[in-house]
Amino acid sequence: MIHCCRRIILLLMCFTTAAVATSMSPGELIELGVTRLTKQMLTERAMLTLDAEKLYALVDQELGPHLAVKKIARLVVGRHWKKATQAQQEEFTVGFRRLLIKTYAASIFEHVSEAKVEFKPFLMKKHSRTAIVRTVIRFDDGSKLPVDYKLLLGSEGQWLIYDVLISRLSLVINFRNSYGRIVESRGFDALLELLR
Repeated sequence: MIHCCRRIILLLMCFTTAAVATSMSPGELIELGVTRLTKQMLTERAMLTLDAEKLYALVDQELGPHLAVKKIARLVVGRHWKKATQAQQEEFTVGFRRLLIKTYAASIFEHVSEAKVEFKPFLMKKHSRTAIVRTVIRFDDGSKLPVDYKLLLGSEGQWLIYDVLISRLSLVINFRNSYGRIVESRGFDALLELLR
């Protein structure tokens, strides 16, 4: 079984794209972003080791603009989203985005030199506003893990990531299950407290 840290690494790798460019395919954006971020992490490794805030800023710069953050937040909270106030929804969106950036930054940085990404052709129906980019992450020990990135075409014509599937298991559904239990047993404010 693949170690949990490796799964987090893969999530960040799939969430990373480098530049908003409507002329690029979803596959090209994912490949360019993964390559760019891992190269920067390896080049600036000594400095980033000493300053976690710079690491988070680097990942935020590369990752943040390419996440469908509001859609991810709605999907993660699921049926509880409509029950939350607008202020709760906004706080959750900001807090969850921050959690993604910090968690993935730390995880990928720790293992960036031992994982190689194999990019597969992306899947998209003609005239579709969604696409799936498939990859396989290969580790130095010979283990491998399939990771699929789900993207949607944003209102400004850019591709945005809204879910990641690791071995066909959805990041959104995983968070929804655990967060749903918190909201049901202790309320939405308890979930917000968890993210603070």
